[in-house]
Amino acid sequence: VAAVRITPRPPTPAATAGTTGQRLAGRIICMDPGHAINTNSGTEPIGPGSSETKTTEPGGTSGVVSGVPEYVVTLAIAKQLKVLLEAEGAKVVMVREGDYFEGLARDRTLIANQAGAGLYVRIHCDGSTNQSANGASTLYPASIPGWTDDIVVESTRAARSIQAALVNGLGVPNLGAVERSDMLGFNWSDV
Repeated sequence: VAAVRITPRPPTPAATAGTTGQRLAGRIICMDPGHAINTNSGTEPIGPGSSETKTTEPGGTSGVVSGVPEYVVTLAIAKQLKVLLEAEGAKVVMVREGDYFEGLARDRTLIANQAGAGLYVRIHCDGSTNQSANGASTLYPASIPGWTDDIVVESTRAARSIQAALVNGLGVPNLGAVERSDMLGFNWSDV
């Protein structure tokens, strides 16, 4: 995991002006490092009461050049982000802190719901056989009555803010903020 290190650009003076180190005091943020070493080929509904299903844990992707599995990268990112968020005063709830996750995909979301999180951040990596493909995107839920309609406005605002900071901070190509209606992690969420 030590080989997976995110190196952000140095912050601009304007970005650090007035930082007290406790901007997030009292906030609960749930971090979900995507996937795990263990897979689960079972299926589950994409949202409460849905007849449409998706695979519970397909296993994720791996680096084309490095071969590093997605679950390793996402956990390394989540751990680094946890340190940064805690330094700003946030309480960070981790969906997983090791290589394994036992449970259904929707159980990850229920952890955020039960924690009373104000923000639920799911970290994933996209895979491609095209070695020149690179960049970052941030996904957010589509408005689905009874599932996400109560969180879509705040989720969209958070996604756009995160995407702008991610692209600016890492200097990666901007693949945009992208609406999705088929994600269990969104459709079961109250956060």
